[in-house]
Amino acid sequence: DHMSPEYAEETLRTAIAWGRYAELFEYDEEAQQFGLEEEDEEEEQGEER
Repeated sequence: DHMSPEYAEETLRTAIAWGRYAELFEYDEEAQQFGLEEEDEEEEQGEER
């Protein structure tokens, strides 16, 4: 089974949007890279608020 390039891009963009909304990962659009936040970084941000 294969996807057309257009459908593959649409599917990837949807997965990125859902993942970002759920805060499962970050996506740097400029670098086109996925990333996970480290727990320490999240805890530090919570303490600063």
